[in-house]
Amino acid sequence: MKKRGIIWLMLLLWMCVIVTPAEAKRKKTDREETAARLAPGEQARFDRVFFRAATLHQRGDIDQAWALYQRALEIDSLSGPVLNQISVYYYAVKDMERAQRYAERAVARDTANYWYNRQLGLIYANSKQDSAAIEVYKRVARLYPQKSEPWYDLAQSYLRIDSLTECVAALDKIEEMDGVNPQLTVQRFYILKQQGKTAEAFEGYDRLIERYPYDITYRINKGDMQMSNGMIAEAKATYDEAAKIEPDNAYLWVALSNYYSVTGNQTAADTLVEAALVNPNLDVRTKIDILTEYLKSSLRKVAEEKRKAKDTTDIQIAGVEELFEKVATMHPTEPEIYVLHSDYLSAIHQEAQAVQQMRFAVDLKPTEEDYWTRLLQSAFIAGDTANVVKYCEEATQNIPDSYVPWMFRAYLAMDQDNYLEAIENFRMVVDHLKPEEVNRKSTYLGSIGDAYHQLAIEDKKNATYWMKKTYESYDEALKYNPKNILVLNNYAYFLSLEKRDLNKAEAMAAKVVKENPDSPTYLDTYAWIYFQQGNYMLAKFYQDMALKKSENDPSATLWEHYGDILMMQGEVEKALGYWLKASKMDGVENPEILKQKIDTEKYIETQPDWL
Repeated sequence: MKKRGIIWLMLLLWMCVIVTPAEAKRKKTDREETAARLAPGEQARFDRVFFRAATLHQRGDIDQAWALYQRALEIDSLSGPVLNQISVYYYAVKDMERAQRYAERAVARDTANYWYNRQLGLIYANSKQDSAAIEVYKRVARLYPQKSEPWYDLAQSYLRIDSLTECVAALDKIEEMDGVNPQLTVQRFYILKQQGKTAEAFEGYDRLIERYPYDITYRINKGDMQMSNGMIAEAKATYDEAAKIEPDNAYLWVALSNYYSVTGNQTAADTLVEAALVNPNLDVRTKIDILTEYLKSSLRKVAEEKRKAKDTTDIQIAGVEELFEKVATMHPTEPEIYVLHSDYLSAIHQEAQAVQQMRFAVDLKPTEEDYWTRLLQSAFIAGDTANVVKYCEEATQNIPDSYVPWMFRAYLAMDQDNYLEAIENFRMVVDHLKPEEVNRKSTYLGSIGDAYHQLAIEDKKNATYWMKKTYESYDEALKYNPKNILVLNNYAYFLSLEKRDLNKAEAMAAKVVKENPDSPTYLDTYAWIYFQQGNYMLAKFYQDMALKKSENDPSATLWEHYGDILMMQGEVEKALGYWLKASKMDGVENPEILKQKIDTEKYIETQPDWL
């Protein structure tokens, strides 16, 4: 066991260094260059530090591993493996700028390294630099013609920039290398269909059927696609072909059920689904899959019918409860049946009944964190406060290492305006999170800041203290995730309302808008900061954008702020028009002040709620 661990470390250290025989000579030269850079003692120290970093990384101790990677880089600043690992770290914490910088340095050290290039391509792709990503993936595909992964990467990149012909060509290359693939067939189908090449789109399914003539899955899939494209008669013919091979296939029954439902024979449709679900030879997992698909299809159909009829009543599907009862009777100890039943009840807004079904699932598997999360969520939505408290207590006993019960305690306290209790529970959430869950920690530390802000509004006597705690919590949140959008926006907006640290507020709001350029709320924050700085031209520019991005349904705040900006630019009539629009809407922050603005035809500066 110990020996295998050593082998793993060696592989990690020289990952992607040993790739193909053709690369061996060049790799040997790289190692010689490394040896030439470092004295023997330094080389040994570098190896020890890097091996230790790799061990900690494997164990999940990311922070200590990262510190050691940095130390290894101090010893050898040109080490490709270290540069790449540091890039991986920054990518994991979503610091894309640094991740890209280190990845580019790693690739510069070894332009033909498979993993360095894949890492760089991944960063480019996730930074919406698709053209750059494509060039990287092309290079990898050229250097490693035996690997299909670069072609997958290329297909996804081409798809993101709507280069559909190139995307299909990449998918064809994958099929040529790896053989016919059902998932790729589906993706290829939708792309070709989008291009209007319907006949060519179905050729992929025909190839699957030709390759697997006795597996009716692909005939069923083809029939389903024909159904979704309005080719009803063709779909029935495809299903009939499948029935000749395997007439008792439960998935075929479900597909035929959809066909009969679409063609108006609902009785036949329901009969086929029920036959599949009560089939004693069918395993419970398959039954759950079948019932899931049946419910999705039925919900979509009923919702569409109600939409057309402008019927706003809750959705009901006849016979579903009886189906659940039959399946549960046959498989009473399978918790996923009750989970699915609960999901269905939640979908039709029957949360109290959803709670009952999740309770059955939790009782069958009390150590399943996901079940407790669903149970608490349903009880919370149903407004069942007593049971939320009770279930949190039980969850703490059954999943003691989980943050989930503390999270719901915190949300319940927030809902009841018990902000100090909420803060205490959010702190417990943070304490229960794993070290690597940095983004989640940032989220809940941000929630602590939000709770302190609510205290500042309610307790004006101590508002200064509570706002100090608000900003401290936000600062702590940003240490874990410097790009926490909600925290950055709230932090910037509160500072702007207080008219202090406006340069800091502007920098934070700029980050938010860069990441979310289409959000009216974030654009409004940015505009308001410029307003507070007296830069009315830029304020108007971003408020214009906020109104355009609000899809003709702006909030009262957006209208009022726009009026404020126009008034300060001397456009009195236009400003009054926007103030009047805002006054007729719900959600006005301070109706009395807005009325005074309209009556006096002047901008009136207001203090934040907490001052």
